[in-house]
Amino acid sequence: MQRVLNWLSLLTLIGAGIVLPEVVGAMQKGYSSSANYLSELGAYGAPHALLITYGSFLPIALAIVILVVSLFQKLSGFPKARLGALCLLGIAIGYLGAVLFRCDAGCPETGTGRQALHNLGGLIEYSGAIFGLSLIYFGTLRRVSRTFSTVTLLTVVMVILGFIMMLSPQMQEWKGGWQRLAEYSLVFWFVYASFWRPELVRAKPYSDDLI
Repeated sequence: MQRVLNWLSLLTLIGAGIVLPEVVGAMQKGYSSSANYLSELGAYGAPHALLITYGSFLPIALAIVILVVSLFQKLSGFPKARLGALCLLGIAIGYLGAVLFRCDAGCPETGTGRQALHNLGGLIEYSGAIFGLSLIYFGTLRRVSRTFSTVTLLTVVMVILGFIMMLSPQMQEWKGGWQRLAEYSLVFWFVYASFWRPELVRAKPYSDDLI
């Protein structure tokens, strides 16, 4: 049952998290994947707001919870990494925030109280992702394969880079692209981590374990 849920969750991350927003973004007049946030597709007044809110953001939040539960079980024997897995629930909280507190048009830094709560959800998401992946990296370092450590570290770097750059005033014309770098890197990591088998490498540090 857990394996089926994991597969459905991964398909959700790819379909609802990447494919659907890109298709809707291409259909929405004046919207640019490189210049506009993903949340702008679900903003008040956006033509496909309900589709994105309940067909993308909500399913992603549920999928993240399922995958985190599976990852937590997989990381038995790695206490620090398990704590990191729990921190990844911050990603789900961020997406639930996008459902409950849809952003104002344009998703500005300041706006209504709803926009402030939306922004807070985003902060929780990226903080949880960065802190959680960092704990997983250090909690498994030299105890699992070099491949897993490298992929996790690169994902942390991509998320930090994307988060910083999308908030930079000099990068506002590319904020959507930078956000996608962070978000889609997380999708890739969850897909990789779902197929990773730590039990195969505990006795052989730095062996290849991706199957």
